[in-house]
Amino acid sequence: MRGPPVVMPEARVNMGVREVAVSSERLHIIGIDPGRQKCGLAVLTEAGVCARRCVISTERLEEVVCELVREFSPVKVVLGDRTGATDFRRRLDALAADSISGVEVHMVNEHRSIEEGRRRYLLEHRRGWRRIVPLGLQWPTEPYDDYVAEVLALRFLETGKGE
Repeated sequence: MRGPPVVMPEARVNMGVREVAVSSERLHIIGIDPGRQKCGLAVLTEAGVCARRCVISTERLEEVVCELVREFSPVKVVLGDRTGATDFRRRLDALAADSISGVEVHMVNEHRSIEEGRRRYLLEHRRGWRRIVPLGLQWPTEPYDDYVAEVLALRFLETGKGE
């Protein structure tokens, strides 16, 4: 007896949102890379497969997090612990008490996550002449905060702990 077909990830960029088609797993977590002007968000399954990535302005944080919670029903929100983290944590705690009750908010160490996110972005967008130029000599053509958010969520999944 065969199970449902496994859908391989295919990235699409749609108005700043990178969607990835994945199999329907139940448990999701949202990773957030906070920043002063923009922040990256990534939704991952419990197995570490990315279901959605986006880069948004910090003013839209609550709105987008509520949309993602409605769509994916995550069990946890993981937040990087550096730039603007205390303000973001306060905003997410207020949101958790009101709109997204039942979702735990955790903080995770952001050390060197930018480099790791940049590398993930460049590897995923390595086409044409970019395949022969060393990664260290390349720079992303667009913001990659969403890849950093994915790295933060993966760190949480790997260690199973945050603050």
